[in-house]
Amino acid sequence: ITRKMLNGIRETGGRIEKVYYAISRASDECDYRKPGIGFIREALNTLNKTIRFAPKTYFIGDTESDMIAGHHAGCKIIFVLSGQQDRENMRKWTVKPDHVAKDLYEAVKIIQRLENAFLKKSHRNSKNGTHREKKSSLPKSQVHLKGGKARIVKTL
Repeated sequence: ITRKMLNGIRETGGRIEKVYYAISRASDECDYRKPGIGFIREALNTLNKTIRFAPKTYFIGDTESDMIAGHHAGCKIIFVLSGQQDRENMRKWTVKPDHVAKDLYEAVKIIQRLENAFLKKSHRNSKNGTHREKKSSLPKSQVHLKGGKARIVKTL
């Protein structure tokens, strides 16, 4: 599954910098297994960020445990319908995603649209003198989850 995803992303011009795996069993009480956030901390640390940066990070997943982990970390969460679960399952979840996308490509488009709107608003405010110019909250890399693995997706 991971190889297929990596090949698909590579074929479309994307790149995965690192893949994180939780090697512990579900019965182990390990913060690296979802919905724990240990792997999110580690991925952010790779970017020289702390968990305090999570609210400026987009967390993409396709299961309820992905949504819970992203929520617990404080990330903006996007549910992709290309995985195991669908909108019907999602309606029953206690944690709802901020956005829903049909696939990873659409999730990236959502992030781009949100970040472009943020930059336009910041630019407009700086022209009016109400705020100084702000940098985008989108870091150079994004934390991405699928199939129980945390990944850092490099934006180009």
